[in-house]
Amino acid sequence: MTPEAVFHAIGTAGWQTHVLDTGEAAIWDGADWRAEAVTLTPSGAAMSLKSYEFDLPITAGSSVATPVVIPARAIIFGVTGRVTDTITATATAWDLGVAGDTGRFGTGLGVSLNSWVSGPAAPIVYWSPSALEITAQGGVFAGGALRLIVHYAELSLPDPV
Repeated sequence: MTPEAVFHAIGTAGWQTHVLDTGEAAIWDGADWRAEAVTLTPSGAAMSLKSYEFDLPITAGSSVATPVVIPARAIIFGVTGRVTDTITATATAWDLGVAGDTGRFGTGLGVSLNSWVSGPAAPIVYWSPSALEITAQGGVFAGGALRLIVHYAELSLPDPV
């Protein structure tokens, strides 16, 4: 019998689990698992805590923008990461932020292998999908790579009636 079949047979609404291979929490709603949920109301509304991880090549220039990594209506808690390939540059450091606030998650960050960023921020809502911006300090980038993780919450509506 699969784990799903066991839970379908004996599961009680409100059971919680942690999925090790994805790092996600989930709550059983009585009929299905609500992936990434950390809260669940009787009407099905939930709050999910998420961490989105991606690798970013640093290309030549004074700044690099990521693809959109912050979803619309996400409540951002911060961004963490590491330099996974030494950042080559005439720049001596880099900043991590968003359009209009290039240092929101860190300034003066290191360029050597395993340098890190732990950029907590006062929780802020991003109403539209947004990209991160990496900006060179005192010069320009030539190459390198970062692994970045965006930490955020999402709210879900109650189930339709």
